[in-house]
Amino acid sequence: MLTTQSYIVAFAVWWLAALVGLAVLLRWVPRRWPAWLRWGGMGMLAGLLMVPAPPQESAETLAPALVVAVFNTLFGEGWASAVPAVASLLVAMAGMAVIAGVLGGILAGRRERAANAANDSA
Repeated sequence: MLTTQSYIVAFAVWWLAALVGLAVLLRWVPRRWPAWLRWGGMGMLAGLLMVPAPPQESAETLAPALVVAVFNTLFGEGWASAVPAVASLLVAMAGMAVIAGVLGGILAGRRERAANAANDSA
């Protein structure tokens, strides 16, 4: 079992790796896609990669929900034991996609208006 400090370090490393992976993926997404779609997709992936869930009902610790869902389905008691992790994944993915899509759309709209204003004044 992990100590409290090593547990916190493990979570920090996990989230940092997810953020770096998302940043790399965002560079590969085509710029011609609408901003809300690019950022919404990144929000969904962030939800998929970063959401924690308890591995069992009586567990005091958390693990990545994606890992919990896969392992509980394949090696645990089957689909019934994976439903809580999958439910938290779906809620987090939807929420993060909406938030990231709206914020990305707003920021892209501001950038576009600023670029149009600069072109109009020139």
